[in-house]
Amino acid sequence: MLVTDRYAVYDWVAPERRQVCWAHLLRDFERIAGRAGAAGSAGRRLLGLGRVMFRWRARGAGPAEFERLQARVHQALERGTRAGCRRTAQTCANLLAQEVSLWTFTRHAGVEPTNNAAEQALRTVVLKRKISGPTRSTRGQQFVARGFSAMESCRRQGRDLRGWMEQALRAWLGAGPMPSLLPGG
Repeated sequence: MLVTDRYAVYDWVAPERRQVCWAHLLRDFERIAGRAGAAGSAGRRLLGLGRVMFRWRARGAGPAEFERLQARVHQALERGTRAGCRRTAQTCANLLAQEVSLWTFTRHAGVEPTNNAAEQALRTVVLKRKISGPTRSTRGQQFVARGFSAMESCRRQGRDLRGWMEQALRAWLGAGPMPSLLPGG
């Protein structure tokens, strides 16, 4: 399972294997809630329902309870598509198209409704980049990004980074299979 924001680069992931981050959704709903008229009303409704989702999640609500909330969110999104604001309508239509990905956490134990842990893991990398300055080339940026990604993936999985790097180097030299960074890989 992959927990992401709604950035289109993640559209290659099958919707049932992806969880759209509710922290990002709340920010979208806050933006919509600040608009005038029916769009603002739809945004306030979605924002309220999003907060309900977090409260229910915190108290351990089960899938049956979330079905009721899903129906209410669906209705609010449909209302948003007819709110008379092009941007609100597009956001709501996009969310309706990704609707199965909004609720993956209700179907799969262990999947979080936000990608906050991933963003917190990146915080160290972002701070290091700000302090030390950017790299001077696209290749350098990719090297740093991939290196930190491998390091954090191994750390979170309790795997030995050095061992993984040795395997990757052997594979690159043609002396073994490429190791995976996916859990259990």
